[in-house]
Amino acid sequence: MSQYKIIDENVEQPYDSVIQKTGLTSEFTINQLMDHLDFSSKKMKEAETQVEINDKQNELIEETIPVLKDIPEEQWQMATTYFVRKQQRLEYEQLIETCKETIAKYKKTLEDIKNEFGIDIPEQYVQKENI
Repeated sequence: MSQYKIIDENVEQPYDSVIQKTGLTSEFTINQLMDHLDFSSKKMKEAETQVEINDKQNELIEETIPVLKDIPEEQWQMATTYFVRKQQRLEYEQLIETCKETIAKYKKTLEDIKNEFGIDIPEQYVQKENI
């Protein structure tokens, strides 16, 4: 189990206090952790939105070109776009999964810090039952 120690306390700006996590030694500020949590959440939402957009666009292409093997020359661009989006989907899904794992880890860390040091952390940054 990790333990936390404030090694450079900033009384005026507690979110900028440097915290050491033992077991796995790393130093960070709460602001750094919350910034990366915001970044990961934003990237996950962007990837989820792009997956939805790509799926809708591919549905339109599938309606336009039901049999891909008989693609006329003028429709190759649409078929190529369809193929690229199908390839990108896996990358977006992997990004979403990585973001979910990062968010869960950071929220758990911030919850531990909140409980151990009594620092008031905004609710959006602490672990919830389900994310």
